[in-house]
Amino acid sequence: MERDWLARVDELLPPPPEDFPSNKKSRGEAAKEGVQYLFAMWLALKLEMNTQLCMTPWQWEMVEYLGNREWRMRNFPFYRLQQVSLHTKELTLSFELRIAPLGKNVVEYRLTVPEHFAHDRLIFKPCLLDVSGYDEVGEKMRQLLPKLMEKWALSIALDDMRPLYDWALTVDQEKYEPIEEESP
Repeated sequence: MERDWLARVDELLPPPPEDFPSNKKSRGEAAKEGVQYLFAMWLALKLEMNTQLCMTPWQWEMVEYLGNREWRMRNFPFYRLQQVSLHTKELTLSFELRIAPLGKNVVEYRLTVPEHFAHDRLIFKPCLLDVSGYDEVGEKMRQLLPKLMEKWALSIALDDMRPLYDWALTVDQEKYEPIEEESP
């Protein structure tokens, strides 16, 4: 496996955006910052390991790719996002940011992994990796993504998702109350 790019994961992640104030981020600003980091991860895994990943909402609705690892954010209503995820096409693995309803100032960082089979169906476990306020999205993403990308890449190279699953289950922080779903 090519490990040289893993040694420079920090270089592959976007720098903290200059257009966001350092504190008092709005829900939309926090979502936009999270999307920037998820897209950087999508791009790194796609270009470095030829991994077929998807983003929900679709990455091209939110990001315009300019080539040569350059992109810019589109005019997208980020304030409406309740969740943004990066997942395998088979939906067997998903890393997502769940953004609390307005006024709650909470962002959850989750990795959903298959836990076991039951009645010929795959049962998934959402692992809560961390929780932050809107102001800390960039900092938390910079802490989580290097290890997440390393374990995800290792799992791809080995064609065995166990290293990623084991790490996620170790990090899982079940002590937090989950974000309640917004009603439509």
